[in-house]
Amino acid sequence: FADRMKNIGITNYLKISLQHALYLLHHGLLEDANRILTQAETWRYGEKSSSQEVLVNLIQAYKGLLQYYSWYKKKMELSKLDKDDYAYNTASQNMLIHSWKTSINLCTLIQIPGVWDPFVKSYIEMLEFYGDQDGAREVLNNYAYDEKFPSNPNAHVYLYNFLKREKAPREKLISVLKILYQIVPSHKLMLEFHRLLRKSDKE
Repeated sequence: FADRMKNIGITNYLKISLQHALYLLHHGLLEDANRILTQAETWRYGEKSSSQEVLVNLIQAYKGLLQYYSWYKKKMELSKLDKDDYAYNTASQNMLIHSWKTSINLCTLIQIPGVWDPFVKSYIEMLEFYGDQDGAREVLNNYAYDEKFPSNPNAHVYLYNFLKREKAPREKLISVLKILYQIVPSHKLMLEFHRLLRKSDKE
């Protein structure tokens, strides 16, 4: 049915393909979803419009999420293996392949102004895993502070949590939470904000 719909509404091929892939993802049919996304990624009809470009980027990003899922499974397998084991090296190489594919697919999308929370979180997890703290910090700073992006409290939450993991100075943590306070004064992180402010006042 979905294939017939794509061929009938040729100008909506990408949109229908994306909806079809999301349906398959929802039902756990990951290989089928990946096949649909791969077909849609290479599809062209007429001149490429800006709306088509956005859809292609989304299709590539969802492919990236599927690759992230494969990478994450490999990461879990890796955590159970001995580093001296041959299987560890094989799993590690497979992870590198998946991370490279994923980064290509996610990197383009998260540079386009929009709200891309699941894609950003996946990309950051991979960057941190491979020790690219500078790359992760740059992505999160752009996502939170670039004026071309819509206001998004989660962007500041991700940045704050990253800085906490990095053991950033208290002043830096406070500056991030101050902006979050302006967007969502009732956010649960405001308890931490209050605690950090009290510590600063005491000193």
